[in-house]
Order: sequence, then structure tokens, then C-alpha cells
Amino acid sequence: MNMLYVWPILFCLKPRLTLSKGNLSKSAELVNIIRHRAKLPDLTADKTATKDAMIEAVLHERRLELAMEGERWFDLCRYGKVEQYMNTINSRDEGRFTAEESV
Repeated sequence: MNMLYVWPILFCLKPRLTLSKGNLSKSAELVNIIRHRAKLPDLTADKTATKDAMIEAVLHERRLELAMEGERWFDLCRYGKVEQYMNTINSRDEGRFTAEESV
């Protein structure tokens, strides 16, 4: 298996695991390493201040880094956020038809 394919999956797993152990600072450090690789700035203090904020930051980074890998659904299920994200998709994405409009 190509390591360029496996690296993002493995490296995105580590911040999630350190966060689950309650280590916010280590999780933020690991997310920032991913962000540096993508030439993005460090997470801001408001995104690293609380466990809930860090969960959102980790979910966001995993969404970006693992796009099209099929991990998003499992991340949302793991954190109980399926309804929060999936029920608002029509209001977030311009151009989507609702079920009523498609009939």
C-alpha cells in the first residue's frame, strides 16, 4: 500500500486518540503539525481552549485531510453529531434541492 495514502489516515487518528484521553494540548500540537504540512496557520486559542472546541477542530481537520476517504460519517457518529451536521446540509450548501423541490 502506498504510504502517501496511509499517512494522512494514521496521522489524523493520533489527535483524536490524544483528545479522547483528555490531552488537549498534545492534540492541538498534532493538529497544528497537520495544518503546517498544508501551509495553514496554527489553531487559534478559542479552538483549543475546551474539549468541545478541540473536538470541533479535530473533526474539521479530519474532514479536510480525509476528504473522499469515507471517514466523515464514522467521525460524526462517534461524537454524536450526525443530526447536528446532516440536518442542516440544505441550509449550508447553495444549489441543493430539498426533497419537496425534487418531486
